[in-house]
Amino acid sequence: MNFILTTYIYPIDKEIQISSRFNFSLDNPRTEEEIQAVTSYLEKSMNSPSEFYQDGWNANLPIHITEETKDYVSVESTLQNFEENYSKVDKYVKKFFKNNKDKSILEKIARMWIVGRFDDEGHFESMKITNKEMQESGERGFIMLDKGNPVVDNSNNLTNFSHLISLLLHTEGTDYFGKSFFLHQEHLSSQELKIDRFLNQTILMFAFKSHTSEIHHEQERWLSILHIKEDLIKLSNELDSIIDESNEDKILFVSNLLKIASEEIKDSRYKLVTLISIIELLLTHSPNYQRFNVEDSISKQFKLKTSILVYQNNKEIDLGWLKNRLRDIYNQRSNIAHGNFKELEKYLEKEVKKLDPKENTLNWSNETLKDTILDNLISDVYSFIRAIMEEYIKDRKMVEYLKEN
Repeated sequence: MNFILTTYIYPIDKEIQISSRFNFSLDNPRTEEEIQAVTSYLEKSMNSPSEFYQDGWNANLPIHITEETKDYVSVESTLQNFEENYSKVDKYVKKFFKNNKDKSILEKIARMWIVGRFDDEGHFESMKITNKEMQESGERGFIMLDKGNPVVDNSNNLTNFSHLISLLLHTEGTDYFGKSFFLHQEHLSSQELKIDRFLNQTILMFAFKSHTSEIHHEQERWLSILHIKEDLIKLSNELDSIIDESNEDKILFVSNLLKIASEEIKDSRYKLVTLISIIELLLTHSPNYQRFNVEDSISKQFKLKTSILVYQNNKEIDLGWLKNRLRDIYNQRSNIAHGNFKELEKYLEKEVKKLDPKENTLNWSNETLKDTILDNLISDVYSFIRAIMEEYIKDRKMVEYLKEN
């Protein structure tokens, strides 16, 4: 087994299976080798004072409580706060700190860090042996990994799958734009020792959360493994129950598109088209081109089938609003896909004029307002994909029937 760091820091008594079919799980580092690897990465990222300010970025916390840092937040004071507040609601937290009281500050954090496990089928261990033999023999060279290698394929599938889980698990409502709970998107990121600003930011957020075990805003609930654990286990079991050989590739492909949209695409227009393609993949079929206008047929399928499932998912939704929203979304998808950017610009300008100037308290420019309108379309597409996937989990046969008819 191999692992990738997540954004969760919390001691858990046993691993959490997130897919038995794909052999993915969340866990703390357990072996001494795993613990040392994470500790070394933390040490480099958190404790390299001569390198901290080279890029003008300094959001790292001091590690120890000293005379100089006693009035500030440090990793040590964060652990003290965490132990005090979370031991009251979780017996394992109390047990963890008792068993690890003599460990260093960063080793405690390493032992608490939640990692995502994937099956590399022994290839990574084999690579280490080969590398050691090359060094001992004085042979120079390197090992290349490509698609088809379990280290590459299964680590990619894990991070891809995490984006599907995050879409279905998040509690951010319309503020969700595709992020997952993994710190890195590929397995080698934490093996190259470096100052990792994202890791340092994660520890900073952990410091804020250490002051209370309560969640004051629902949007933040999924960011705490303590509060989302049962929902995660339930969702993982539900996904396992509907994935088999006939739809495995489709689920992984949808997961991959979600990751691409979130992690790789910066252009909002491209992101919108990519996300809409997920709905098309799930719900539309290719019409008979001799009888139908293909573009018109897919547009009608998209709007009708999406509205059916979104309404099935939430009977309180305004159907008039939903009809108009799906029309606007698909029209802009077509404008972008066919290069009709002037038509897209006209739509955005029209939507800006509808806004009440009094609500623009930040005095945003027209360009910023247009970006926001496009982002709102993207946010709604995310919510529609979530609704469709939730209905797919509830009744896969019905959704597949809807797609084919």
